[in-house]
Amino acid sequence: MVWSVDTLFFGIKKHRGYVYLLFFLLWYVFFPQWYGLSLTNSIYSRFHWVWVYSYLTVFLVEAFSLVNYAFRTPVSWNSLSESDVAVVTGGSNGLGLALVKSLLFDYKVARIYIIDIKPPDFSFDKRVEFCHCDIADIGKLNLVLSTIQKELAKESRHISILVNNAGVRASGSLLAMDSTQISRVFDVNTFSPIAVLRTVLSHHLNHFPHRTLSVVNVSSILGVFGPKNLSIYSASKAAMIQIHECLREEIRPHKNIRMLLVMPGQLTTDMFKDISPSRLFLAPLINHTWLAAKITARVNRGEEGVLCEPLYANFLPMAKSLPLLLQYWCRKFSQMDDKVPDT
Repeated sequence: MVWSVDTLFFGIKKHRGYVYLLFFLLWYVFFPQWYGLSLTNSIYSRFHWVWVYSYLTVFLVEAFSLVNYAFRTPVSWNSLSESDVAVVTGGSNGLGLALVKSLLFDYKVARIYIIDIKPPDFSFDKRVEFCHCDIADIGKLNLVLSTIQKELAKESRHISILVNNAGVRASGSLLAMDSTQISRVFDVNTFSPIAVLRTVLSHHLNHFPHRTLSVVNVSSILGVFGPKNLSIYSASKAAMIQIHECLREEIRPHKNIRMLLVMPGQLTTDMFKDISPSRLFLAPLINHTWLAAKITARVNRGEEGVLCEPLYANFLPMAKSLPLLLQYWCRKFSQMDDKVPDT
C-alpha cells in the first residue's frame, strides 16, 4: 500500500474507534505515569513542570484536532468516482478551471458542466460541457440549471458536486462607483450563488434526498477584513460567507449533503494580477492549482467546514474584535489599504 495523507485520513475514518481507544490508553495509562514521575522530580527541580505543561498542551491540541476532523468528516462517504456529475460556475479560467481539471483528471468524474460567460481556452473531452450564460441574469441561469437537471434525469443521474466559484471585481471608492457596477458585483458574487443554491438544493432534496451532494462555495478572506477601495467586492463576499453559514445549519439534518466554504487570500489568477502583494512572508500568493487540488481532496473525503489559505487567513477573523488602534496598526503593517487604487 502506498501511504499518503488521503490513505491516512481514510484509515482514521474507517478505524475511528481504534484511534479513540489509542488516545484513551495514552491519556489514562501513559500520561498519568509520566505525569507522576515528572511531579516527583519537580520536588527537586521545578523545571520539570514546564515539560508537564508542554506535553499536556500538545496532547490536548492533537486530541482536539482529531475530534474536529471526525466531526467534519462523515463516518461513511463514497469517494469521487466515474459516477459523479459536477456543476462549476466560472469554470473557464482561474481557480474554476483548475477545479475542473482536478475533478476531471485526478478523480475521473463522469461529467462536468461549466457555466460561464466565455468558453475555456483549454480543450476537454466529451465529459465536459460548456453552458454559455451570464450568471448575472438569474432568469437565464435558472433556465440553464433546469436544462441540466432534465438532461441528467433522462440518464438517472443527478448533480453530486456543486461549485459556486464565479466572481467579478470592481475597484474604487464607494462614493464614486457607478450603481451599475455595484449591481453587477452583487448579481455575480452574491445573488447568482443564492439562485444556484436554491435551485440545486431544492431539486436534490425533492428528488434525491438519500444521495450525496457536495457543495463548495468560494468566497474570499476579504469578506472578513476588507481593504480600502474594495468595499463592494468585500461586501459581496461577506454576504456569501453568511449565506453559507446560515444555510449549513438549515440543511444540517441532511447528513448526505456536505458544504465547504473556501476563503482564500490573493491567488495567482488574473482577477488581482494588477495588485502587487507585500509582506509575502506572512501573506504569500496562493497557487490556484494547488488550492484546487486541496479543495477537491476535501470533497473526495466528504469534509465540510471552512478552508482558509494561507495561514494568516485562519486568524484574520479574530482581528475584527481587536481594539480599533490594533486594527489600524494591522492595516498599516500589512499595507492592505495602499494596494488598490482609487479609480
